[in-house]
Amino acid sequence: MSKNKRFVNEYEYNSNVVKEAINAWWNTKFKKTLITMCILIVALIVVFFITAKIKWLLISLICLLPIILLSVKKRIAIKTELERMDVVYKRTPLFIKVIFDNNIRLSTSQGERSIELNAIESYVETKNLIVLMVKGSMTIAFSKKGFTEGTYEEFLQKLKQLIKKHN
Repeated sequence: MSKNKRFVNEYEYNSNVVKEAINAWWNTKFKKTLITMCILIVALIVVFFITAKIKWLLISLICLLPIILLSVKKRIAIKTELERMDVVYKRTPLFIKVIFDNNIRLSTSQGERSIELNAIESYVETKNLIVLMVKGSMTIAFSKKGFTEGTYEEFLQKLKQLIKKHN
């Protein structure tokens, strides 16, 4: 594979993509928090069974609050983005073209945006997408089936090399 291989990805930005991309970002960003809260809940329940003091059970229930709040905030983020899509794109399909070579260029009917490759922090694969985590809480989605130049497999290889190089 050549060093400066170009990848072009095209897809329709719709409610399914929004939900999948936001879920990927949210779950990645808050994974450690969720794991910590779950471990804490289990530990407190164990302490409750050992001591038979109800306060430990109540404290473990309080630890559910951050988990519930994160879930609610994720739903709100999805709803907000879907509402923004309705307002900005007036319920017309939005097609995104992402060109990945010396930088990342996103093109839509609304204009073009460019992002430096060194802004990529990591990526997550979902069922239908490759979601790049970019500095500043931004994501860039690539449809696994949307490659018109390069392939999904080659892109993942390039992405892994790039992230390894920058980290």
